[in-house]
Amino acid sequence: MRRVTLVGVVAVVLVVVAPGARALPIVAGGGGGAAYETHHYMGGEVYTLFIPEDARFYEAEPVVLDPSAGPWRKTVELARRNWQGEISPAEFNEHAGQLHWENLVVVLEHLAVSGDTPWTDWHEQVINEGWVWLEADVAPWAFLPASGVYYYESGVGDPVPGLTVTVDGTSIDYMFDELPANDDTEVVILKYAHFVGVDPGNPDEVYSTANGDPPLVIVEYPTGDGGEPLIPEPTTLALLALGGIGLLRRRKRRE
Repeated sequence: MRRVTLVGVVAVVLVVVAPGARALPIVAGGGGGAAYETHHYMGGEVYTLFIPEDARFYEAEPVVLDPSAGPWRKTVELARRNWQGEISPAEFNEHAGQLHWENLVVVLEHLAVSGDTPWTDWHEQVINEGWVWLEADVAPWAFLPASGVYYYESGVGDPVPGLTVTVDGTSIDYMFDELPANDDTEVVILKYAHFVGVDPGNPDEVYSTANGDPPLVIVEYPTGDGGEPLIPEPTTLALLALGGIGLLRRRKRRE
């Protein structure tokens, strides 16, 4: 049985702070409803986002699939927040195309399949220019496996049955055998957001919210029927446009 104990991971990457405990579960789906929005910071020497926050990671974040609901949208500040709550900007660069801790964000989510509708799939999109998902079969560090959906077994356990992972640039899609909808079904969804650059002619480019670059925005959801990935709703497209404007303004200031 393959298992990665997250106690060891925490020791390496420290923590990531996400929102505090919620009274109600997150409701998400591939429908046209309003998105469920959360806000996050990163932390650690390896930029990492734990969902839920570090102190509650061992308590799964309940997610209810509602086919009519919109996606779960996460806004991830490209800044560290340490144990004392102090915030410092994070910088990303291409590192000549080589995988490096300064061009990857590890996203580890411990979720409970809640509600009445089982899951058969999970879809995610990163909507920022210059960011893609790392290829499905690549594991950049020995202490974590490649992108996938794994049973929670005091850490990253075995992959769920029937798992296939498809990456197409900014989209990553997980398909798997049906997971029962009850709080006893807990999974870890793992993936890596990879900064590949927004300016091909600038190998020394630095991406950071401190430079006026937009935060990392990820939308994600199950459909429960193996459905097609959701086309970004108008609000998501508007965020893309605003991000592009911010990048253009930053470059004009540098010229």
